[in-house]
Amino acid sequence: MGRGANDLPDQGRHVRKLLPFLWITLVYFGVVLAEGHDPSPPAFTVARILFETRHTIVHLLTFGIQAWLIARAVGLPGKPSWRALGWLIALGVVLGSGIEVLQASRRPDYELWGGLWDIITDGAGAAGGWFIITRRAAAAANPDRPGKIEGSQKPERTHKFQ
Repeated sequence: MGRGANDLPDQGRHVRKLLPFLWITLVYFGVVLAEGHDPSPPAFTVARILFETRHTIVHLLTFGIQAWLIARAVGLPGKPSWRALGWLIALGVVLGSGIEVLQASRRPDYELWGGLWDIITDGAGAAGGWFIITRRAAAAANPDRPGKIEGSQKPERTHKFQ
């Protein structure tokens, strides 16, 4: 029998599972290709502050997108869970550490403290991706109260002395 419209959801599921791998591969290649092309300006200058701000935003966005892609690939969001958050942050830290090891091996002037900051922002970016995922799931679950996670509402008062 030939292929029909029913084959499309399976293909979409496979693509959805492949996207996190493609994204992190693109990120790693980008790190290698950009090495040495964007040197940091001298310390304590406005140019350095802007450089570090942009650098931090790039890390947050990169790993926020990575966490979002992973969550979609494995079938999260459903209900938000602290376990999922822990795994996504840990994965962000591991993948970010890999980038830092790659940079340290290619740069003789690698700064350890800067690398640690990058790893922290990678984990924060993964947490930000989780936050966006759970907010979208909450909005889908509670269309009358978008942005509220189910079960997070304050309990009703039972008497006036509470």
